Amino acid sequence: MCESRDIRYVHYMEHPEYPHVLGVGQVCASHMEEDYTAARSREKKAKSVAQRRANWMSTEWRESSKGNHYINRQGFNIVLFSGYEGWAYRVARRETEQQWRFFGFSTEDEAKAAAFERFVDLQSS
Repeated sequence: MCESRDIRYVHYMEHPEYPHVLGVGQVCASHMEEDYTAARSREKKAKSVAQRRANWMSTEWRESSKGNHYINRQGFNIVLFSGYEGWAYRVARRETEQQWRFFGFSTEDEAKAAAFERFVDLQSS
């Protein structure tokens, strides 16, 4: 709408009467939906997740007795390990002992980033 090319956090807007999805900034999104607080809230949440992801990637992970890297966060135990299929992670909810395992990542950082996404999803559920 304003033809600005410098958008840090993109809001994807769609409307049933318009055939395309538009990627716009916070100001345009607030004008389009006529709700400044909703656009601001979405952007605030996106910034928070981005900061949490950056902190997650730079966190010093501890080493288990088996040599795997792990951290404990908000009732979850997250473990990274390598195997015959590359890198993997496990996220376990400590109080219920529910576990989710995902394999096939090329690098430890890929597994760490995927574990973060799963952790965030589980926190929301």
